[in-house]
Amino acid sequence: MALFLRNLFQSAEAHRQFERIYADCRTAMRGYALRLMNGDEDLADDVTQDAFIRIARNLPKTAVMDAAALHVYALKTVRSAAEDLMRKRRHFPVLVRDDDEPEPEPGKGGDPVLDALCEKDSVERIAGCIRRLPVKYREIFYLYFVDELNLREIAESLRMSPDTVRRRFSRGKQLLAQELKKGGILDDGTT
Repeated sequence: MALFLRNLFQSAEAHRQFERIYADCRTAMRGYALRLMNGDEDLADDVTQDAFIRIARNLPKTAVMDAAALHVYALKTVRSAAEDLMRKRRHFPVLVRDDDEPEPEPGKGGDPVLDALCEKDSVERIAGCIRRLPVKYREIFYLYFVDELNLREIAESLRMSPDTVRRRFSRGKQLLAQELKKGGILDDGTT
């Protein structure tokens, strides 16, 4: 790969720029790829490598980005590489549209699915249910619960419209409710 990358850059400056991106973003990119690939380290490595190749091929685009924009661009590139890999492996989910829903407060009694996530002590079983969700829903749940971003911030970081994020959050909750019911974590009478 080193020979491939060396031949990819037109100048020493471009090579240094890529090395800076690699040093600044590799840990976050690899971690994100690992989450998107459900903990499969080999697939995460493939996704991360593909993302770095894509970044290297589009290096001029990164020259004008500040550190925060570069980080978001790197993670979006990982997501795109993961989606492409899953599409190639025929594991890419069919897109389903859903109506908008206001943003709920987890653990406040307003939403049984989010309350189950906040109140139950069976974290591993819940995490397993979330890992079974399609990537486009998993990433929003991760940013919402782990990074504690609100839906507007998620939309900004993923460069999606707020409506798209709300629809995916809502549809993801519905799918998660089904998984939680299958796992016996959520009562059948609750949606």
